[in-house]
Amino acid sequence: TVSVKDVVSDKLSAYTNPASNMLYVSHPAGVSKVDIISVTGAFVKSVSNVSSEGINISDLNKGVYFVNVVTKEETIAVSKFIKK
Repeated sequence: TVSVKDVVSDKLSAYTNPASNMLYVSHPAGVSKVDIISVTGAFVKSVSNVSSEGINISDLNKGVYFVNVVTKEETIAVSKFIKK
């Protein structure tokens, strides 16, 4: 089973913010999985094997979202972004 070690958001980079079509995430430990959660707490999207080409968010409605990143070290990093 996979366990989560720590929440370490200070090293997470989520850009461009606000974003229109693409969201890019990076972390020094590498990114295994990204979950996008709405501000109301609803699960919106999950992406595994995130590449440098970013995450297509053109299908999301305008608003505020949280991005939960699971790193390759099994830590979690959280950031907020705005979809315009």
